[in-house]
Amino acid sequence: MGSGIKSLACVLCFFILLFAFLPLSNVQASEAVPSAPIDLVVTSNIGGISLTWSAPMSNGDSHLGPYMIYRSTTSGEEASMSPPIPFSYSTSYTDTDVVDGVTYYYKVTATNRFGEGPMSNEASGKAISSTTPSESGPSAPTGVTASISDGQIVISWHDPINTGGLRCNFEVYRGISPNWMELLMGSRLQGTYGNSYTDTTAEAGQLYYYYVVAVNSNGQDSEPSTMVTANKPFTLPPNYNSPPNNNDSWVFPMALTIAVVAIAIVTGILLKKKRTPPQNQPPMPPEQ
Repeated sequence: MGSGIKSLACVLCFFILLFAFLPLSNVQASEAVPSAPIDLVVTSNIGGISLTWSAPMSNGDSHLGPYMIYRSTTSGEEASMSPPIPFSYSTSYTDTDVVDGVTYYYKVTATNRFGEGPMSNEASGKAISSTTPSESGPSAPTGVTASISDGQIVISWHDPINTGGLRCNFEVYRGISPNWMELLMGSRLQGTYGNSYTDTTAEAGQLYYYYVVAVNSNGQDSEPSTMVTANKPFTLPPNYNSPPNNNDSWVFPMALTIAVVAIAIVTGILLKKKRTPPQNQPPMPPEQ
């Protein structure tokens, strides 16, 4: 009897300890740092380098804290940089503390109340100064369009994203084939420092191809912009009277026919009344 009670007491103690430590083990299992941020992308801009990324797949069952951003001038050595550059609570950051022409390498980590997670993929970008001329010249003009205004083809565009800190003028190229483009000489003057050019030499009915090139004050050319097309419409000369609408050619003959028929009917009615004697007139006496 005593041994049975002891066995039962041991079993009860085992289950008591099991249920006592089970919640603690669950808490410990959930105490996890977030996984690495994903899809880190770096873009070089004038005066800074922009970083964007996506949130980690796992937040470690806890609200995410700030993202830590690591930077280095050598690939693979971001982790050795301590402390990291200023953190971000959003999934983007612009690094403005950069030196022109230097390539920077970045990695990002996510944090929660349990700590900091692993690093993201590596991405790199080169700083571009807004005051130092670019060695490669300006970038291509953007937003190029071709439209028709007052019967003429008008080419419009936006300034390049990167001008290398120098003022740019623009050259417009035109061709009847995308493989054979020639400079419109007038664009050197009319398009200087502007953002549009009117092609006054285009022929009506001809399809033309256009692109725009930026040229800075050092004489450096950009790559050609996106190519656009336009077709100058035919225009009528001033004081031109359009021919009558052939769709209305049946109106006059039809009206004339109806008038003739109406006159004939009225004439017939009048003649019939003239030949019919009055009904109240006495009959004529017989001849002797």
